[in-house]
Amino acid sequence: MLKQFVPAEFAHWSPDSWLRQFRYAMSIKDTHPEAALKVLIDTDYDRWKTICEQVDHIELVAAAIEFLGKSLGNGTKRCLKSRQCDQKIERTIDVAKLAAIDKRDEKMVIEINQLQEKYSQLSNIQAKYADNVQQSNKELQKIKHQSEIQQADDRTKQRKSSLQRQITQEYASQKKVQEKLTKIERKIRILRQIRTTIRPYPCI
Repeated sequence: MLKQFVPAEFAHWSPDSWLRQFRYAMSIKDTHPEAALKVLIDTDYDRWKTICEQVDHIELVAAAIEFLGKSLGNGTKRCLKSRQCDQKIERTIDVAKLAAIDKRDEKMVIEINQLQEKYSQLSNIQAKYADNVQQSNKELQKIKHQSEIQQADDRTKQRKSSLQRQITQEYASQKKVQEKLTKIERKIRILRQIRTTIRPYPCI
């Protein structure tokens, strides 16, 4: 039988118990959302800060905040009278955001820096492709100019054909690198946007 927890239980339990109960609530949020909600609704900053410091993956706290947000205005919950419950959920979200902000922000800064480093490496590769194309085009134009003056021999024709294939391949490689760069730019933009939304409301 599923044990029905109430927020008051956390006031008497140890920090280790807070983390265990948090994990339990997250494990049942999809199957028993009301029970999970009763565990998670708690405006005790110390409790949320302890969870954020001890949890292996801070994304789990982010998922809890998202779950709480989706519970707002949900008429099926029976934790308190509807408006009182929504107010406490809103307050819990603010407290959880405040407790998690340092760890979440630090993680995203690391991710952004890693993406920027990868972007720089790919940009250098793309620059080399562009330089190769430029050099190949110069040689190709020189061959074409010579061919206009005198008939090209078989060796020159083979070199011309080789350069044309090389240029086509270099352009294709440039396109692939550009697609990767665009994806990285998008990821960085999303992470920067998220950094502006993980902060609690100004009232905190």
